[in-house]
Amino acid sequence: MTIGPAPDRTAIRTLVVRDISERKRREEENRRLTAIIRSSDDAVLTKDLSGVITGWNQGAERIYGYSAGEAIGQEVAELLIPSARRGEAKRILKEAAASEVVAFETQRITKRGELIDVALRAFPIRGLSGEVTAVCTVGHDVSAVRRRERAEQRDTEAQAWRQRLRRSLSEGNLLFHGQPILDLRTGEVHHYELLVRMRLIGELTKMGCGVALDDFGTGYGSFTYLRYLPVTQLKIDMEFIRGLAADPADRRVNR
Repeated sequence: MTIGPAPDRTAIRTLVVRDISERKRREEENRRLTAIIRSSDDAVLTKDLSGVITGWNQGAERIYGYSAGEAIGQEVAELLIPSARRGEAKRILKEAAASEVVAFETQRITKRGELIDVALRAFPIRGLSGEVTAVCTVGHDVSAVRRRERAEQRDTEAQAWRQRLRRSLSEGNLLFHGQPILDLRTGEVHHYELLVRMRLIGELTKMGCGVALDDFGTGYGSFTYLRYLPVTQLKIDMEFIRGLAADPADRRVNR
């Protein structure tokens, strides 16, 4: 509130009242944000609307490896974001500027070149008049959690295969094949390589499943499988596809 004389210098006084509630709220938000940045163990960084880093806390230094002096002034996309995710920086800025909070999980690159999994929250920073002036990003390193989850998933898959093998053993679905190993010097069979195969495809076709033969033409994907397996699709190996437009030999093989 301000009180002053009227322009004509009479006894009349002018009273000007301005509502600053919104400005006070913004100031309080900025004070809370500053406190969060200073005290958080997470990586908290701010960037202007062009993606240039303007703030960097100790948590960001611990997780990403860069000091504040190294990071501030750099473009966040160039410093932290993997090349395959470069478009993410502009999307984050756009979405955070249009809403209050954007939460998602992604990956970042540390100073040592390590790829880490991070859970991110991005939210806008507004000026005293309410306009968005910057974006703050809070990152939490979830690499250890994701590694544990992947290990648990591998254990689950391994357990599932162990159960399949036990069931195949109990049901007599494992077949042994002796593959002769020939001594080229004498022409005699030197020994046999014992292979075990599990019967898991006939039952699938009875359920209505199709069977695709992968890497056809190389490795294990041979014409022999076409004779013995109920194959419905062929996935021809890339070696025969890459030059298909220019190489007549590749075209003949594919035909």
